[in-house]
Amino acid sequence: MNEDNMKKILKKDYVMIGSDSGARSIDGVLGLGLPHPRTFGTFPRVLGKYCRDEKLFDLPTAIYKMTSFPCKRIGIKDRGIIKEGYFADLVIFNPDAISDTTTYKSPKNYPKGIEYVIINGNITVKDGEHTRVKGGRILKR
Repeated sequence: MNEDNMKKILKKDYVMIGSDSGARSIDGVLGLGLPHPRTFGTFPRVLGKYCRDEKLFDLPTAIYKMTSFPCKRIGIKDRGIIKEGYFADLVIFNPDAISDTTTYKSPKNYPKGIEYVIINGNITVKDGEHTRVKGGRILKR
């Protein structure tokens, strides 16, 4: 991909942000092989590089493009916004510190700046450390 073209595309109001990477882990059966760096780095890269550093869009726009917009567009109900009765999927991060740490040679690295991750109400990352709690599940439309 061409970086300049990608930036032009990312700024469009109708463009959502996602990753085509499958669910992966740093270890275990889902940690085998060397995945593309986007596996662990897509969303931190958008928040750190493209939103904070390069100012392609503001933080609320970045979050919208990664959360409620895709959920609404592809029909995932009860997710994507913070609302009573919705699933509690939250990422609490420091916008001044968030960054991806992945490379092609070392793609299985957790990002910097993520303090907590809560999946279906279960704390999966606490104080920046993975708790080994597995609260996720496969979503079907």
